[in-house]
Amino acid sequence: MNPMSVIPDGCIDILFYCDPERPTADVYGTVLKYKTINFQANCEYFGVRFMPKQETQHFKYSMKEVIDRQVPLADMLKIERTIMERLITERDFHRRIKLFKEEIGINIFTCNGLPAIIEYSLNKIYSFKGNVNMNQLAAETGYSTRYLRKQFDAHVGMPPKLFSQIVRFQNSLHMLLNKQAFTVWDVINENGYFDQSHLINEFKKFGYLTPTEFIDAVSKKFSNPI
Repeated sequence: MNPMSVIPDGCIDILFYCDPERPTADVYGTVLKYKTINFQANCEYFGVRFMPKQETQHFKYSMKEVIDRQVPLADMLKIERTIMERLITERDFHRRIKLFKEEIGINIFTCNGLPAIIEYSLNKIYSFKGNVNMNQLAAETGYSTRYLRKQFDAHVGMPPKLFSQIVRFQNSLHMLLNKQAFTVWDVINENGYFDQSHLINEFKKFGYLTPTEFIDAVSKKFSNPI
């Protein structure tokens, strides 16, 4: 087994295990804390990630029900076995992408778009890198904070405050990894943390480590690949 470390990012992934003898596909909701996922050694995987801004349809589970869970794709969406076999056995990467889009993706993603309240809120959260006041955000949409939370649970799978914290954590991590351009104090100031303790507590919440420990762990991972 080869372990892969994952951290919260708000996205949902579909992972196909491309073994003709034992083909499987699972849906992974975003994790809420750092964890490792084991991959079979010497086996090929094909993954599809969709962002919170992509509306889904025909799933038998709600977005909230797949958060921090691994669910067989067959339990969430009806897929013909022949389509699954074609996807698993296809050797060309680009043809595999095309096959997914035409045979599976078309049944997952809708062209209708997200409700305006979610579309606006996600754009705001991403634009401000997660540093958004929920009461102010609700006021800007013209709805109550309770209604905003209900819509986020339905379409994103988690409350807007938690999603905003994850976006801020991801942006902070990106800045820290680019340590030649940014200092810890740049991260604190740009992402709206009160102080260094606030930054450390949020990193421990999502990654179990302090920012320094987290960056050291990532650096060692890339300097000693599996």
